[in-house]
Amino acid sequence: MISTRTLLLSIIVGIAASAAANPLPDCGWEYCDDTVLALDGPGIEPIIASRVTAPDPVNNGDYSLRLVHNAPGETPRAHLAYVEDLTAGTLVVFEIARYASDPGGGSCRFRGRYLPDNIDAGGPEDPGGSGWQWIAYQWTITGGHTGMIIEVEMTGEAGDTVWLDDMVAVPAGEGTYTLTIPCFYSVVPVATSTLSAVKDLFR
Repeated sequence: MISTRTLLLSIIVGIAASAAANPLPDCGWEYCDDTVLALDGPGIEPIIASRVTAPDPVNNGDYSLRLVHNAPGETPRAHLAYVEDLTAGTLVVFEIARYASDPGGGSCRFRGRYLPDNIDAGGPEDPGGSGWQWIAYQWTITGGHTGMIIEVEMTGEAGDTVWLDDMVAVPAGEGTYTLTIPCFYSVVPVATSTLSAVKDLFR
């Protein structure tokens, strides 16, 4: 089942939505066994990433992504999306649902890193609290940067667990871009009217 958000964003970026065959640009971990694009941190598996279904928390559809901190004393990172082939001034709009089972556990934050030089672009702080919460943010591509890695940092302690669902990563501007998210890679046309339409989704 494809979400309403997926259908709306498919229209915005000028793509003909063809039901579940095209999850772009929403990733709800529904379409394949992929979890994350890469992991950064010590050891073989600094974050244990699993595609899960009920009784684990699921915000929409049948599946979500479970991340377990597995690097004591460290802040491991998981790459969620690569957005490339962009120009200066392009906005990258990001939204994701985050679940924590209790207010004190599962601390994480979402960050952007400019490509190709891997410079920290900042990002929203984790809102805290328990249950499902929506997190939205946007970055502006500046200088000689041509893209962005969007990642989640596990900022708590080993064993902390978070669940993620309904991720959106979409630029707003003209031209095309290359998007890589779990289960999907494509060069995508971007409509000139994307920015105002995307902002409407996050109000």
